[in-house]
Amino acid sequence: MTSETTPRIPSVPLWVGTVPLWIGTFPAAGLGTEPDRGEGVWRVDVDAATGAFTAPVQVVTAPSPSFLALHPSGRTLYAASETDTGVAVVLAVDAARESLEPVTSVPTGGPSPCHVSATPDTVWLANYGGGSVARFPVDEDGLPLATSSVDQHEGSGPDADRQEGPHAHFVAPVRDEVWSADLGTDQLVRYTPDGAVIGAVQMLAGTGPRHFVHVPGAVLVVGELDPAVFVVSLGDEETAEPTVTHTYPLGSATSEPRPYPSHVALSQDGSRLYVAVRGADTIVAYAVETSGTEVSLRALAESPIGGAWPRHFAVVAGPTADDDGDLVVVAQQNGDELTSLRVDRVTGRARVLGSVSLPAPGCVLVDSVEG
Repeated sequence: MTSETTPRIPSVPLWVGTVPLWIGTFPAAGLGTEPDRGEGVWRVDVDAATGAFTAPVQVVTAPSPSFLALHPSGRTLYAASETDTGVAVVLAVDAARESLEPVTSVPTGGPSPCHVSATPDTVWLANYGGGSVARFPVDEDGLPLATSSVDQHEGSGPDADRQEGPHAHFVAPVRDEVWSADLGTDQLVRYTPDGAVIGAVQMLAGTGPRHFVHVPGAVLVVGELDPAVFVVSLGDEETAEPTVTHTYPLGSATSEPRPYPSHVALSQDGSRLYVAVRGADTIVAYAVETSGTEVSLRALAESPIGGAWPRHFAVVAGPTADDDGDLVVVAQQNGDELTSLRVDRVTGRARVLGSVSLPAPGCVLVDSVEG
């Protein structure tokens, strides 16, 4: 069977010049402590051609904004405040796209929300500590219209330390549904856009699904406890049941240092998949290939990120005229830096272009609305 790469819709703008970024940071002393040492949301630009950063500027002080999302209108930004009480901080983006103004906060109905995503009419959050998914409706500007509705996950997994109960870790649209990865129950819980539970994709026991990305025909899931990328086939019909069809190991749970995969994202054209691995402190590149309705991955390369503990990253720009590679910005949570990498399109090898100091960065959000 012959495989070929399928071109895909770019996931971020084709930037020329500098790319504006919003960065969420962690508390220096750990989760649950008071904001200090620059904990909050920061603004920084990166040059799409050279990977050089401007000086970061803190624009908001907030408790543990470990993940950020931008409303499609570009007028409102949301920060998941990963605290025991659990709130989504709602921030207005100024017209110059350089500062943020706190508007309100919405309780998430569970502790430690660690991920947030936004559609035109709904904001979704994953409450890691309580193992639930929250959602609240928003208007055309992204402002909340009501309090959160919460769906509580149930179950556990074989890892007694990490899977004693449900731990929702990620939530994002998949086709005309919304899926949530639950690290504690080894499930991908499926919702309708209005929050009704459709069912769940049962992953292998001990997978610990963390983050995923949707491509035509499949969902590519990274496991944190069983370090691997899993291909969940969506089939060729809307009624087909999603099924795990391929597994691509990212080391072993017994490796030293132990690999802890974190985030996955697509290249600008969707033909490459990038995976960050904490512990090994690398980024792994795959070619995304299709044959008929089957989606598979072809391993390309694994490269050091030039720092420690890559919790999150973003593909911020595509190839330039001078260099045929994607520009990736990595948040080094334990390295206290942002690092820019250029990933070669053919070999998948990444090289470090630049870095800038930032206290415990946890999330890189591309400002997808050009000012």
